[in-house]
Amino acid sequence: MATLQSIRNRAGIAIAIFIGMALAAFILGDLFKSGSSIMQGKQMELAEIAGNTVSFQEYQLKVDELTEIYKMNSRQTSVDQNTLEQIKEQTWQGLIRNLTMKDIYDNLGIDVSSKELSDLVLGNNPSPIIQSIFRDPNTGTINRPALVQF
Repeated sequence: MATLQSIRNRAGIAIAIFIGMALAAFILGDLFKSGSSIMQGKQMELAEIAGNTVSFQEYQLKVDELTEIYKMNSRQTSVDQNTLEQIKEQTWQGLIRNLTMKDIYDNLGIDVSSKELSDLVLGNNPSPIIQSIFRDPNTGTINRPALVQF
């Protein structure tokens, strides 16, 4: 009888400890779940290139930007899956190239000033890339209003 009474007295403490551990496990499990806000930063990192982290949002933003440029250039409203894969690969290679070469350019002092960039885009002799993208097919000249709007 005394043994049963002893078990009953201590059962409350054992149950309280068990419930406390279960709650703690539940809360910690929720914190470290893949969608939690604490671990969200690490989860959204796509890669680390030359000491710089690339987030998925940054990558996706650049993919969307290049996709829109492609649609404007090809005068299409949508992009097929093969072209989208090429755009994604081009974006990824561009990110790698820019992040790995950034320190080298900085160390060498290579930079394009805003005046030079403006001249390359809007000057009398724009870059051949700009010329090919904004060339009016009817006249063969650069469509300056479209270039300025872009």
